[in-house]
Amino acid sequence: MKSERTAFTHNWIDLLAVLPALFFITAALSKAVHPFVFLSEFDNYSLIKSLDIKAVVVLIIPAVEMFLGLSLCLKKSYFAPVLLIVLLLTFSLSIFLGLPLGYLERCGCLGSEELSPAFALVKNLILILLLILAVTFRKNIPERRNPWGAFTFILGGVLGGNLYLLALLIAPVIIISKCKQKHILSLIGGLILGIIFHHLQITLLILPFAACLYYLILVIQAPGHKLQPIVISILVLMITGFYLLYPATPSTSKTIFKSGATLPDYFIHEKQSQSPGSDKKLVLLLSPDCQTCQLWLPVAQSISQRKNLPVLVGYAPQSQTKLDRYRNEENLSIPVFSANAMLFEENVNRTPLLLYLEGDTVRHVFEEGRLPSIGKLEEALNEYDE
Repeated sequence: MKSERTAFTHNWIDLLAVLPALFFITAALSKAVHPFVFLSEFDNYSLIKSLDIKAVVVLIIPAVEMFLGLSLCLKKSYFAPVLLIVLLLTFSLSIFLGLPLGYLERCGCLGSEELSPAFALVKNLILILLLILAVTFRKNIPERRNPWGAFTFILGGVLGGNLYLLALLIAPVIIISKCKQKHILSLIGGLILGIIFHHLQITLLILPFAACLYYLILVIQAPGHKLQPIVISILVLMITGFYLLYPATPSTSKTIFKSGATLPDYFIHEKQSQSPGSDKKLVLLLSPDCQTCQLWLPVAQSISQRKNLPVLVGYAPQSQTKLDRYRNEENLSIPVFSANAMLFEENVNRTPLLLYLEGDTVRHVFEEGRLPSIGKLEEALNEYDE
């Protein structure tokens, strides 16, 4: 009876550290595979002006989060929980500094998952309290459970069926640890469950909790090694850098910006969804940091001033307050609204991109990376009026 009570106590003390660790692993993977979404959200904090420094921060943070999360799971570093507390305090301070500026509407702490700053502060506070308790009690637990099943659970939940990345990140777990059959089965089980979660489109917030339950089921001892967090973190750094340098080109068969496609309601954030104009409109997809977009702004202004053309509305993956400031700085007469950063990254290869819409249906997609001349624009639109 006493041994059962001790085991139950150890389980809950263990979770004090494992749950925050799995949150950081989830956040690291989500940011790594969607770095431009994270860059867009990080830009809204307006704490750093240089785009190069922002890119370096976006490159490094996922790798740091992965290293500390795995180190905490494996109890390979005494300083991991302390450093995670410092990281959470830094994130929370950044939110406090960013809120008064009025540009911060989403925290970006889970990468592609949209969380409000207020929710993020509450989450950070809870994780800090759990980590403080973990530092106090977890050193008394004699054995480690196997965290790698929970790790592959999160891999599957974030990456889905991306076999190349799954194989790349699972290989160090198997090779370095020289996993036995029972360990490999736990990896496969976690991966399958995670992929199911991914295809069910369950929010990333639930993923660490579900992985924790799987972690409790695996009673076998963890085949841990100090090299694993280092190697996997380096791989995460490489993945983030690759996606920053070579962003995935949207598939023409899957993109929402193709002729005949319907623009989803969630592409535009709800409170900016009301745009002026008639049923027919021109939509300009742009990025305020894009130098090419800056060069084409005079052409966009000319298009917006032509009374014989549909109303022109812009969309960009930044906060509405920041876009309002951008319009004022550039003296734009074109309304520009905040768009879903995740959808923007997945469907737009180059900006600017001009679309012709009738209602919510895309009728014509013009060439990416440029705007058509007034003459070619009128010629294209006349085909739909005949």
